[in-house]
Amino acid sequence: MSGGTDRRNNRPHQPEQPQQSSRTSEASAKRQGRLFDREGCLSELGRLFSDDWGHPVGPIVIEGPSGIGKTALIGAACQIASDSGWAVLKARGDAFKAQDSYGILRQLTSSDADEPSGGLSPDDQPGAIVAMLDRLTRKLTAEHGLLIVVDDAQWSDEESSDWLSNLGPWPLHRRCRLIISLASRTPGLQLRPIERIVSQPSARVLSLRPLSSTAIGSLADGFFNATADENFILACQEATTGNPFLLVALFGELSLKGLLPDASAADRIGTTTSPAVARSVRRRLAGLAPEATALLEVTAVAATPIDLDLIAEVTKLDVARVSAWADSLAGVDLLTQSRPLSVVPPLVRRTVYAEIPPTRRAQLHSRIARSLKARGAPLDQLAEQLATGEPRGDEWVVSTLEEAASLAVTRGSPSNAVRYLSRALSEYPAARERSDLLLELARAESVLDPGSALEHLHQALDQGADPSAAAHAARQVAGSIDDLGARGKLGSMLEKISTLLSEEDVADRVDVAVSAALVSRSPRAAVIARESLSSLLDLRRHSPSHVEREALALSAVVDSGSPRRATAAEVADRVRHAALGADLVSDDPLTCELWARAVLALARAGEFEEADQRARLAQAFARSHDLPFADAEFSVTLATSLALQGALLEAEAEARCALSVDSQRPWNRRNEALACLASLLLDQGRSEEADELLSEHGGGHRPPSGVEGPTPLEQRGRLRALQGRTAEAIADLLNAGRQADEREVDSPLMTVWRSEAALCFAAEGRAGEAVRLAEENLALARSYGVPWAVGSALHVLAKVGEPDECLARLEQAVQLLDGSPAKVQLASALIDLGHALRQAGASPSEARNALRSGADIAFRSGANPLLSKATSELRLSGARPRRLALSGTQALTSSQSRIVSLAVAGLTNPEIADALFLSKKTVEGHLHHAYRKLGVRSRSDLKGGAIPAQRND
Repeated sequence: MSGGTDRRNNRPHQPEQPQQSSRTSEASAKRQGRLFDREGCLSELGRLFSDDWGHPVGPIVIEGPSGIGKTALIGAACQIASDSGWAVLKARGDAFKAQDSYGILRQLTSSDADEPSGGLSPDDQPGAIVAMLDRLTRKLTAEHGLLIVVDDAQWSDEESSDWLSNLGPWPLHRRCRLIISLASRTPGLQLRPIERIVSQPSARVLSLRPLSSTAIGSLADGFFNATADENFILACQEATTGNPFLLVALFGELSLKGLLPDASAADRIGTTTSPAVARSVRRRLAGLAPEATALLEVTAVAATPIDLDLIAEVTKLDVARVSAWADSLAGVDLLTQSRPLSVVPPLVRRTVYAEIPPTRRAQLHSRIARSLKARGAPLDQLAEQLATGEPRGDEWVVSTLEEAASLAVTRGSPSNAVRYLSRALSEYPAARERSDLLLELARAESVLDPGSALEHLHQALDQGADPSAAAHAARQVAGSIDDLGARGKLGSMLEKISTLLSEEDVADRVDVAVSAALVSRSPRAAVIARESLSSLLDLRRHSPSHVEREALALSAVVDSGSPRRATAAEVADRVRHAALGADLVSDDPLTCELWARAVLALARAGEFEEADQRARLAQAFARSHDLPFADAEFSVTLATSLALQGALLEAEAEARCALSVDSQRPWNRRNEALACLASLLLDQGRSEEADELLSEHGGGHRPPSGVEGPTPLEQRGRLRALQGRTAEAIADLLNAGRQADEREVDSPLMTVWRSEAALCFAAEGRAGEAVRLAEENLALARSYGVPWAVGSALHVLAKVGEPDECLARLEQAVQLLDGSPAKVQLASALIDLGHALRQAGASPSEARNALRSGADIAFRSGANPLLSKATSELRLSGARPRRLALSGTQALTSSQSRIVSLAVAGLTNPEIADALFLSKKTVEGHLHHAYRKLGVRSRSDLKGGAIPAQRND
């Protein structure tokens, strides 16, 4: 709750008050609240009764709508006059007694005054009443000064109005005042008798206006004994248009619900009604015929401004009578004076609506909707009427709401579609129709509330929904679910739908299979989905259909996870055949994910150039059509492909681009993007950043799907190994291995747990386990048929296997990696080969050549740990490599150089942290070290020098 004082610094000072009961607060608000914003009127009334005001005055008319505070101001005038020693004669008009002759005059003769009335008593004869009042006014005017007040004077009888009008001559004697209050006049209606007073040239009309937001805030502060939130004040102003009576009534209802004037209460105001307002409405309707009440109800139910002829049709009255009663209702401030009609303010409309019996409300909604339809009103206008009413078992209501829901979805308004369909479900309970409606509702809810969408999809299946329609609904829901529990439920439903589909439902079977493979967290879901499409995997067809292309793409994605299912060549052939004429980018998240994964499968098959070209084209299309999630899909594909090729900095940029997509929306591949970025940071020697990244985003606690590659859990295992926490690293890697085995994913290009665990086991002296995993890894790489993957696996086996076979295996690994795109793996193998040659006593030049080649590749790739290792080995081999710079821009690490460049460009530390996916603390630490190396003291000193170039070393 906001408690600032500069928000409404012109509000009257409110002294601290002790806690008081709601009833006491309400009474205080009623006494004082309606006088907020009335300082000018009170000041003027005070001058009229002061000793130094000796001038005659004309009649004073206080004018405004019901509840605006006219009676409160009348009461204040009476108090001022009484305090000044004046006598007061008071009367009040009454709608029931407006035809009672001399009714106002009778009240004046019997009203209390400061002086006794000389024993006079009113007589039933009109002449005697007038004579008595004449004598009384002359006597009191002479002795004390006299104030005559008539509240609600619009209800004055004609005879009393004549007497008051002839009280003059105007202006009145300086010791006599006449003050009346009148409801605002409705233009076009006949003048009321009392309004002859208003027409006097000397009349002073005080028109009361609604309370300002400042006054509303002060009123709320006093009522609740708490400072009102700005949103609360605005909501109150909208609900009541600043009417003091309505404000106090609204505050009373909110107080009964235990609410304070804060932002949460502001959200409740739009649905609040008030018994006090209902009583006020009934009093104003009391003098009108039942037709007026019927007209008011129709207008309240319509909610939006409504034409007279439509009201006439619904109420079965002629337009002339409707118009007359509309004027009468406007005269008592229940309807607008303009046409079309509406109930004002909103609090009054809601209260009138709530007072209508539910059955009658439903009838009126239906009648209004049908009349609107006959006039060609828009479909959504009909739906708004039908969605609000109570069920009546009307099939026309169901069909109209269904049609409106479909239109709402097309227009991008799923919330309206959900409202319409929910209402339709309550209208027509037949099982078959309900299952159709439930599926439509699930589709509409998929974006807003995936949990409810799943529940309604489940209900539809239980009630015998058409399998094909259920498949379409499930596909739409699948693209919006990120919660693991919800994914499990959806996976079960997809399995059920799959069993219900016939062999002829080819397109639906493919949709269900794709959804199950990409969404379900069930370990074998992807493999099972792929097997269900085996009959569609025909590469002999030159022009596969859309569904056949999707089936081929899914099989390529799933089979790329294990060489036991397909070789690299087979995967590449399927992707190429599937992509013939295919649109890789669309606004369907699952379709985009499928094709992005298919392109990545092509890269893992060794076809990097083709894969990168397809990914970049898809990425450009997504950006030009403002499809951020499609952009993210192909960014993570491109990042993974570039990482395999050793382009670490470019890959990092793509991974960060992928992760910049809205984190509040579900995206299946966020974990893969995290794993890719963590791996890239580790390859560059930025283990602290990798640790922070993995810690901040869960570090691999979420189980992967059956089509994911290296996971955050595997990268955490790599990190723990680099930190010397080998036991923890082994635990993470073996856990990742269990997950991979459950998913039947064992390709060395999809999961790295075997190679990393083998190195950890070797470091722990557990040679047998290390060799077993390394040999398994090598066998799988050979089965897949990608030479550089075999070379990388041989490199691992050389490091953990028998020492006497190490050199030969390293030489073979370098041969397989040489000329391949896998630059980092080649650099690592060359550096280890140089070390092995030195250890084996080979010629120094031979060892140095391998080390220098590895160092050069590591430098150009940005693989700093490998570069440091190569430098150390070169020194041990007797070479004297150029000493690494210790100061100046060349001394900056890649991270420091990047952060300094952004600082020079004017970005703040938080902005740099957001841009680079780091914490503010990490950015500050890098800048601190960079300042020392550059010989500057602060950020401002940076701008005077050269901007450091981005480095790869």
